[in-house]
Amino acid sequence: MEKNKLHAFRNFIIPRRFNYEVEDIEKSLKDLSDILFAKIVLSEDRDIKEIHIITKDSSNPKRITRDIESFLLAKYFVRLLANYINIINKFRKECKE
Repeated sequence: MEKNKLHAFRNFIIPRRFNYEVEDIEKSLKDLSDILFAKIVLSEDRDIKEIHIITKDSSNPKRITRDIESFLLAKYFVRLLANYINIINKFRKECKE
């Protein structure tokens, strides 16, 4: 890739809006390490408003947040700020679907 094109690509901001099925993304998030449950809330114009995550009690919330940010960017081309992600640590045996 040419230097100018690469520079332009790095500066490209990917919007949060997407046209994926929310249930598919939630299921994919649950496949990440230590995530037990995931729920995505959308705004009326299909922007991600917030993501709620329940993890194992031993999980590091900062690491989980970074994993979610990287996962969404790599798989769905969605850039999301950490303040949109809410994480609760919970023991697996106490969680019920």
